[in-house]
Amino acid sequence: LFSYNPTPDTSTEQDLIKHGIWGAIILVILLASFETTISQWFTTWLLAKFLKNKVALIMLSALVFALLHVEPTLIVAVYPIGLILTWTFLLKKQKSLWEAFYVTTSIHVLHNLIALVLFTLLL
Repeated sequence: LFSYNPTPDTSTEQDLIKHGIWGAIILVILLASFETTISQWFTTWLLAKFLKNKVALIMLSALVFALLHVEPTLIVAVYPIGLILTWTFLLKKQKSLWEAFYVTTSIHVLHNLIALVLFTLLL
């Protein structure tokens, strides 16, 4: 009924590469912005209404971030970066919500670009 393949599905990355380097960069920026909006901005706002424990909030927000990646292998692999991104978002949000968004998205974009370059080199 269910099967698990430990080799991640790389079709999304392959599709990004087909768009050329600039297309891939634009898609990486758009995807990182969307994921930051959903898994850091919206999720922390919503969870803060119910949770006062920052550690639990960070862990649950990181879980939402990981689940957005759908692929089981990627869920496990991206959870740690989700922790870092959420922690950064909450830290920067104390100063400015927009600064939190821009800094967190920039870190996420940089992370995704490094991953894309490494993936391209390994193909």
